[in-house]
Amino acid sequence: MRQRFFCLLIAILLTIAPSVFAKSPQRGISVVSDSSTWGKYHALIIGINDYILWPRLQTAVKDATVIRDTLVSQYGFDKENVILRTNKSASRVQISRDLRFLAQSMRKDDNLFIYYAGHGQLDDFTGDGYWVPAEGALKDPSTWVANSYIKAILSSEKLQAKNVVVIADSCYSGSMLRGGPSLMSLDDRRYREKLVEKASLRSRQVISSGGIEPVADGGAEGHSLFAFYLIEALRKNNRDVIDLENLFHTKVWKSVTEIGDQRPNVGRLKTPMDQDGQFVLYNVAIARAQSQVAIKQKTTGKIEREMAAGTTARSAPQNFNAEEEMWAIVKTSSATEDYALFLSEYPNSRFSGAARLKIQQLKRKQNAQLMTASVAPAVVIPKSAKPVTKSAATHSGTVASEGNYIKYSTGIVYDRKTTLEWYVGPDEDTSWHEADKWIKSLDVDGGRWRMPRIRELKTLYDKEAGRHNMTSLLKTKGSYAWSVDNGIGDKSRADAFAFSAGRELSFFTNNSNYIRAFAVRSRKDVTQIKAEIKTQNELYASVAPAVVARSHPNNRRAAQNSYKLALFPVKVHSAWGNGTKYQDRAIRTIASMSEGDDRFDFALSYREVNDLSDKVKLFSDIANREDNQVWIKKSVFSSYEPDWEQMKKVGMQIDADIAVLILLRIDSSATMDIYLYDYRQARVYSRTNRVISHNDVPGGIRTNVHQVMREFFKHQ
Repeated sequence: MRQRFFCLLIAILLTIAPSVFAKSPQRGISVVSDSSTWGKYHALIIGINDYILWPRLQTAVKDATVIRDTLVSQYGFDKENVILRTNKSASRVQISRDLRFLAQSMRKDDNLFIYYAGHGQLDDFTGDGYWVPAEGALKDPSTWVANSYIKAILSSEKLQAKNVVVIADSCYSGSMLRGGPSLMSLDDRRYREKLVEKASLRSRQVISSGGIEPVADGGAEGHSLFAFYLIEALRKNNRDVIDLENLFHTKVWKSVTEIGDQRPNVGRLKTPMDQDGQFVLYNVAIARAQSQVAIKQKTTGKIEREMAAGTTARSAPQNFNAEEEMWAIVKTSSATEDYALFLSEYPNSRFSGAARLKIQQLKRKQNAQLMTASVAPAVVIPKSAKPVTKSAATHSGTVASEGNYIKYSTGIVYDRKTTLEWYVGPDEDTSWHEADKWIKSLDVDGGRWRMPRIRELKTLYDKEAGRHNMTSLLKTKGSYAWSVDNGIGDKSRADAFAFSAGRELSFFTNNSNYIRAFAVRSRKDVTQIKAEIKTQNELYASVAPAVVARSHPNNRRAAQNSYKLALFPVKVHSAWGNGTKYQDRAIRTIASMSEGDDRFDFALSYREVNDLSDKVKLFSDIANREDNQVWIKKSVFSSYEPDWEQMKKVGMQIDADIAVLILLRIDSSATMDIYLYDYRQARVYSRTNRVISHNDVPGGIRTNVHQVMREFFKHQ
């Protein structure tokens, strides 16, 4: 089945003439773009959100616009030589015209940049990949722009540009590649010299966000995942010159591979026009700053030499004021020592009064913090806050307090607002399995610790608080924390909360970079716990053992007058990367169905969504464990299907009579598989490959679940 996906295609083309490096190999080279030596920079940038027939995209236009602005402001592109096509202006005819115009107008030292953000498609008949223009039809490749056509244009001998680079955040973009990267070490002392040699050769390079697979539209800060890290790499590049392959591998590849379900590649266009040259990024902003430093150093050295020779007055430049320079550095400091040093250097400065006042303010602040840390928790709790529960007595003394948080000498941090207690694991990179093992062995203050859920980690997020947008009482250098949740349902991945971005992200469970283990538990008053135990014992004492025993499911169902249903992880294959949305819709649909049908109760869910009834318990700790995954693929080319042996195994751990599994495929068409498993009879009821409406996925789920339910009740 053909799929339709979001596609972003970038082509970046810059070059540096070797003669210029030969003349100025030192840092601080001239940054004036001279067309006679450097060549001109040209770009075609395309971003399409609004399609006539295809689903609307969210990030394409912003990706294209920000790429354009970054190249103009930081990499010396002349805005007059940059063509930006967005939405309806990016038609098939216009894209083709722009490609031919640029190819025919290039000179041998010119550079070309092509960027495409929009839908893409693969023709399962020819195997060719395509860009989908704004007016492209759904199933008609003749209305799209073929990769083979783009390649023919960029591979033509009539295209005189020396360096052509295609960066493709695109479905099926790997079909344009041949060979792999030829990286040069950035630590090589001869790196710059070797770069000059490589830049003198013709290049036709391609960097893609994946191979022959789909990529997602969503990412971070309104960009696709690949575009976000590419833009960040371009903006934060602190070298005056760097080859694009190195920039990609050091700043983009790792992040996209670990966070996204895609594997970026780098290679060459399949054309003899490529001479294994290297595309070089020339950072105008960095080079300009280096040039200014070099000029200043040169001027300072000249003055010092003249002073030594007695040819000029022994005085600093007239525009330099050492006192003001030092105050500019000190005035934003939060250390009293810095202001004391300034006063010792300039006791009669016009800034001395401000420096002394700052010292007094900092000392008052430090004294207040010491007082807060030395008093009992009840003294510093605001009147509007809830009093600390009696279980606080089990902790051995307060060492610090900050807002709603109290830290005890045991290392436990208590959140008075949520009544959750937190304990931070070792401050080192930790995989999910390492975090799980550490938490299960944690016995601090009586144990009962568990891995947190995403919604619990979100309560710690406080933008601009501490070093990582969380209270400073949670001491960690990590930017992410593992959770027990797995929104994707892939057993090789798990969700972590990114405190740097304030949102959850999916990582491979063996990944550990900057990820930490946080343990959590809920604080309850000892009296309340005893009351709950007493009530529970009384309840069981008033019910016949046969009714509550798991060995007698028929009696239990008769007493409750309904079957307990568990909804297992919903598997979603979506062309547009919005799987979590469809999972939430499925959970809400099952919940609403149970409210209108007293024959079954929706009792267990693998994840929590808003407005879900309190009677629905979570079994995410069980469902998300790697050894309990119930979806399998028998081969690389087969679709996911339930593993019934695993279903039986998990059934031994949960209190459910029936279980529902849902598989959704959302692309150019929408289909679904529904399975209902009867634990008592070990029998499966199913409806597979059912076509549903894009616009009413909940309705499709409801209809097909009703069908399998009807079959189930016929056999009861």
